[in-house]
Amino acid sequence: MVSPFHVSLEGLESATICRDEEDYDVMVKNIFLCARRNNTIVVIYSVVSNHAHIAILGENIITARRFSDRLKQVQSMWLHRKYGDEKILFRK
Repeated sequence: MVSPFHVSLEGLESATICRDEEDYDVMVKNIFLCARRNNTIVVIYSVVSNHAHIAILGENIITARRFSDRLKQVQSMWLHRKYGDEKILFRK
């Protein structure tokens, strides 16, 4: 049995997390890669320049949090490599 969960990603202090087409492309790919790796199903997603919302189906809240944490981690790594931004999707 699966349950629906809402995942929200926001940059620190409303930072821009998607600055060009490549950033959007990478974000969408990361959403689906993280879903596959965490045994979740993406129902719908919305990605804009400074945040993203994803509705997923998962076994439990732990699975949903794992998905969310991993997505924030890989997207932060992308932003760090490309722009030098540090931990933009994690609170300090």
